[in-house]
Amino acid sequence: DVAADRFVRVRNTEVLERVLAMPGADKLTGFVLPKITRHNFDNYYRLLRHTEHVLMPTLETAEAFDDQEMQGLRAVLEAPGVRHRILALRIGGNDLLALLGLRRPRGMTLYRTPLGPVISRLVTTFRPYGFMLTAPVFEYLDLPELLDQEVIEDLAHGMIGKTAIHPTQIAPIEQHFKVSPQDLAVARAILDQSAPAVFRMNDAMCEVATHRAWAERTVEQSRLFGFHGAELDHKPFLEGEPS
Repeated sequence: DVAADRFVRVRNTEVLERVLAMPGADKLTGFVLPKITRHNFDNYYRLLRHTEHVLMPTLETAEAFDDQEMQGLRAVLEAPGVRHRILALRIGGNDLLALLGLRRPRGMTLYRTPLGPVISRLVTTFRPYGFMLTAPVFEYLDLPELLDQEVIEDLAHGMIGKTAIHPTQIAPIEQHFKVSPQDLAVARAILDQSAPAVFRMNDAMCEVATHRAWAERTVEQSRLFGFHGAELDHKPFLEGEPS
C-alpha cells in the first residue's frame, strides 16, 4: 500500500502563515499554492523556506497564456533550494477558461477548447526541464464516458495526475493510470541492462536511449496504480532488431 500524502490548498499567504502556526502542520506533506506567477512565488516560499513541505503551484492566471512569463516562472522554480521542493505543477483549467469568458462545453474534452494549445505549450515549457504537471478538473458528474476520453488525452499529454471534484471520479481516473501489461513488459525490456540499443517488441521499434524516460515513468506508474489484466509473462523480450 502507498501511504497517502496530505496537502492543503491555501487561499493566500495569510492563510498559509496561519496554517503553518497550527499544531501538527509539520505532519502535512505540503501545500497547493494558488495563482502562482514568477512575481508572487517568493511571497509564499519565504514562509516555507525553512520547512520540509513540498509544493504544488497552480497555473491559473493570465500569465499561463504568455510563454515568456512561464519561462520566467520556470527559472524561479529552478532556483537552488527550490527545485527539489516542487512536486508538480497543477493546471487550473476552470480559472483559465474564466479568463477567456468561457466554460467547458458539454460534449467535448478540454483539449477541444482554446485551452488545448495552452496545455500543450505548458507541457513543452516545463516537462523537458523535469517539472511534472497535473490535469484540470472535469466538472460534469453525469458524463463518465467523456471523463474517460479526457483522461486518455491527459495521459497522451504526459499528465501525471488529474484533480477529482467528487469521490465517484477517483476510481475511473485511477483506472486509466493503470498500466497495460504490454506497456509494462516493454518498459521492463527497455530498462533491461542486456537490451540492445534498438529492438523490436510487439511490432514496434524500441530504442533504449530515447524511450528510457518513458520506461522509467511507466514502471513507476505501475508501482503506484497497478496494471490491467493477469500476471505478466516474463519471457525474453527480443523479437529481433528492425531491419
